[in-house]
Amino acid sequence: MKFLTYFLPLILFFLTSCGTITSTGSRYHQDENTHENRIKKVKAEDTVLVSEEFDITPYRTKIETKDISTQTGNSESSNLNAWYNYDTTNNNSEARIPIEQTAGYRVLVLITDNLEEANNMKTEILIKTNEKPVYITFDPPFYKVKAGDFVNSTEAKEFGFKLNQMGYPESKVIRDTVNIYK
Repeated sequence: MKFLTYFLPLILFFLTSCGTITSTGSRYHQDENTHENRIKKVKAEDTVLVSEEFDITPYRTKIETKDISTQTGNSESSNLNAWYNYDTTNNNSEARIPIEQTAGYRVLVLITDNLEEANNMKTEILIKTNEKPVYITFDPPFYKVKAGDFVNSTEAKEFGFKLNQMGYPESKVIRDTVNIYK
């Protein structure tokens, strides 16, 4: 009984003083400075800026580039002689038919679990290496991008070094079965 006499007035006081209906109405009252009204005002100001005419032609710059192949007179110099003293013949593996397969070396450029990333790397290597043969093999769960068909380890190491210099620091020479072409 003492409990009810002491705590009942205290509980009633907290229930009536904490949540009044009149204070919540002013909190959610819409005034002129609401977020939606501010957005409408900004859009109205932007339409004035859009309707102004601005001529960009005095600020336009013309970029002139020189064609490297016309400077040297050699059409193969478009690769900036990155392959100086290396075989730059077109070794497109799709156009040639392999006559046999043998043990040899390839340069491993990338290991990934993303097929799209592997295909992008293959295309990038094909362009940068004068169309040397590039292969994608699937060794679950990874795709491996390998470049070249080398019977001699010295040639493979030179090719791997060149790829390192071209921005592929993770490339390394590995033993693999390579194709021999006509």
